[in-house]
Amino acid sequence: MRIIKIIPLLAAMVMSVSSFAQDTVKDFSAKVAGSRVSFSYGYEMKADVLVKGSGTVYVQGEAFRVDVDGLEIICDSKTRWTLDRGAKEIVIESVDGVDLLDNPVLLVTSFDKAFREVSRGSAEVSGKKCLKVDFAPKTESGISALAMFFCKDELVCVQVRMKDGNTTVFDISDMKFAEPAEDGLFSYDADALDNSWVKTDLR
Repeated sequence: MRIIKIIPLLAAMVMSVSSFAQDTVKDFSAKVAGSRVSFSYGYEMKADVLVKGSGTVYVQGEAFRVDVDGLEIICDSKTRWTLDRGAKEIVIESVDGVDLLDNPVLLVTSFDKAFREVSRGSAEVSGKKCLKVDFAPKTESGISALAMFFCKDELVCVQVRMKDGNTTVFDISDMKFAEPAEDGLFSYDADALDNSWVKTDLR
């Protein structure tokens, strides 16, 4: 489902905003660069049928973990594991492709090459006056535009518009910054799953 590919971009955008280090964005990116960041979010995908959901994200360096609508997406920057515990299915993939939607790590490592800032202005989010920063793509990715909204020094909303006209809006809350740690949160041992699981290894 396309929304599952878009959601890791949210984590990647948070990791990569340092490429545009100026004022509010600079302060935010400095905190992100040296922290383990976690936040909750709700999303709405405005397509032919409105799709809604919610989840949580953990980000550290080029690694991330996304829990969304019963799925877990775990990435250590080289390998991505997608688990559906209800269906007992896991898909394992290498993150070495060229599609930003399939490989959000490219957004992390090459954000300034893939997007350019086009404008800044004020906008209202949940009754609060915020800074809106608009970006346009430099490369083909299926994304036509994206926007980030900052209230004071906090990222509160991200909008992703696709070339097919669909738009996904992420409302971000409860963002926290902690010390980085090596505790296995961003990796997964698929061998530990029993034979009742369907394992698809695409590496």
